[in-house]
Amino acid sequence: MKELGEFIDKIGNEYELGDPWKFSKKSIGVIVPIITKNQLRRDYITYPEVKDDVNVIDSGSIDKLKIDGIDKSVFIKGGTIFSGVGTQSRSIEHSIVLDPNSKIDIDVKCVHASHGIHHGSRFEYKGVSPRVVRSALSNPNSYGKQSSVWNSVSSYNLCSRNMTGHVGNRVESEIRNDDLVGVRNASKRLGSKIEDILNEVPVFENQIGAIIIGSNGIEGIEMFDHQDSWKAQYKDVIESYDDVFNDEQSLFSIDETKINDFIIGFINKIKKSDSTNVGNNCFVIKFKGYIGEYVIHNNRIIHLFVMKYDEPTKNDQQSLQYQSFGHRPSGLDHIVGSLNNGPKTWSELFESSKVSTSTLSSRLKELEKNGFVKRTLRKNGSKTKNVYKLNDIK
Repeated sequence: MKELGEFIDKIGNEYELGDPWKFSKKSIGVIVPIITKNQLRRDYITYPEVKDDVNVIDSGSIDKLKIDGIDKSVFIKGGTIFSGVGTQSRSIEHSIVLDPNSKIDIDVKCVHASHGIHHGSRFEYKGVSPRVVRSALSNPNSYGKQSSVWNSVSSYNLCSRNMTGHVGNRVESEIRNDDLVGVRNASKRLGSKIEDILNEVPVFENQIGAIIIGSNGIEGIEMFDHQDSWKAQYKDVIESYDDVFNDEQSLFSIDETKINDFIIGFINKIKKSDSTNVGNNCFVIKFKGYIGEYVIHNNRIIHLFVMKYDEPTKNDQQSLQYQSFGHRPSGLDHIVGSLNNGPKTWSELFESSKVSTSTLSSRLKELEKNGFVKRTLRKNGSKTKNVYKLNDIK
């Protein structure tokens, strides 16, 4: 679309590139700030700025949340994490601009598979999903998208244990493998350097975005149309690249004289990329090795992100499924997904999960053994039935 070309062409013209910044001499990750020369009027506000005024409520369905807007247009970034208060945490699939005073359902995916759903529960804002999860959320072509997101959570959690070094085993012992919020909090507490980095990252006057560069070249770009939007969300952006910024090598450095050449080539690829309209004026873009999206509001682009993306192979996905629960054979995702919608009898699970009787019995035993599922009673008039229920993992 012409809007994307016009927006990205502003880099080097209306938008200048600042001096590269990195946390330390050993740091691999480099941030190149994008700074605007012009002041624009902003006709929306970002969700983190009004998070306490926007009500987000559990619909009771794994893939929908109810949200009540305010008297202004509110931009919610794709990958935003809604941490459940007594319910399952979710992350929004694609960016959206809420109309003033709107009441809508938004599309989300679960980022804590073993936690049950509690209709009517509220949520807290917990930043933005790491890029491996964001890419799974953004990909419009991913088959079995919820499973892909669960797999990406498992992948990030394994990576997170590596980032925390020798204390990674404590992360594994303290937090469920499928709990994105819990593992991220634990890794910060037990050794990740990301909090120190976030406290040091500079925000320049009129900065609207940044280009992230790592050992494999350009890792991503994220930019808004207004400096206030960047100021409100820059820490979320940088934290989503925590794997890049936790990486250190004393014998490796990026040739900063070639950064501009990298950026020019990258921008040209974005301009040539195809886009898919996923609704609500959000467009997913994808080209070799990268995925992202941009959002149009009142006939102009207000946000763009593009990040490095490795399309998972079938073997990758199968491997991650096993790692997520320690041992995750076929059928387990279907059963957990069914239980996410509430307790069920054996017969109800058999009907909804579409697995064989022997597979269902085996998987339920395994889930009970590992503490993910418990049996309880459900009264229906004078009758009482045994039902299976996901345990609430705090």
